[in-house]
Amino acid sequence: MKTSAELKAMAKQRMAPKITSLVGAVFIFGALLFGLCIAIAFVYTSNLIATGVFASEAALTNYLTEMMEKEATIKDLALSYGVDLFLGALLSTISVGFSYVCLKAARNEEFKASDIFAVYKMNPDRIIIIFFVSYLAKAVLTLPVTMFSYAFPSKEAFSIQMFISFVLEIVSYAGQVVITVMLSQAFFIYIDDPYQNSFITMSKSVGIMKYNFGKYIYLVLSFIPWYFVILITFGVASIWVLPYINVTYALFYMNIRGELGVRIDTVV
Repeated sequence: MKTSAELKAMAKQRMAPKITSLVGAVFIFGALLFGLCIAIAFVYTSNLIATGVFASEAALTNYLTEMMEKEATIKDLALSYGVDLFLGALLSTISVGFSYVCLKAARNEEFKASDIFAVYKMNPDRIIIIFFVSYLAKAVLTLPVTMFSYAFPSKEAFSIQMFISFVLEIVSYAGQVVITVMLSQAFFIYIDDPYQNSFITMSKSVGIMKYNFGKYIYLVLSFIPWYFVILITFGVASIWVLPYINVTYALFYMNIRGELGVRIDTVV
């Protein structure tokens, strides 16, 4: 088994001959995300204009005041979850497309930047099912926090209710982290077998991650400084950092499957 340091060194090595295609994939990935953000902003702004929010300063002030004081209704929550599901499903397919080209790079296989769209020809419904199950599991974990907040509202800065709510949030967040880690390899497994049942794909991810939980957490945390590099360079560094991180994740997947040293190490 390779260490995190070895995987990172190998990622740099595997990226070098494929850097042009990887950078192209980053630009396509970024353009898709930017386009999605513009579309959402356009729809939201158009709706506000249609309802007269921008008709006057008073109308805008009233709208902002109402939004701050308004308590979420079941309809609001349903709409929010619905939008989250739609956008999450769309983003998951785009992200898996990027993981696809990074796995190609990790295996020294030929690919083009446009192969980021290849997953749309590989049963993308499997990706959406995996995302939905993960989202639903995480949503269930947030229910105790939401229900407790509604049942025992508290406006005091320090109270028993606030403390219990805080503990529930910590437990909920920890549970969501566990789900994320245990299903972290599902999309790579999907890429290798896109015709496999989604629930089998997820069970295989859980099966291999229960022995590699700590190693994956360590690898993820080790990339935190690189996200600061992206931040201080106003995103410019992402051209290299995103492929580096995701090729390393692809190598981690290959590593825990026992593929390294059998296949990729023999390819020069």
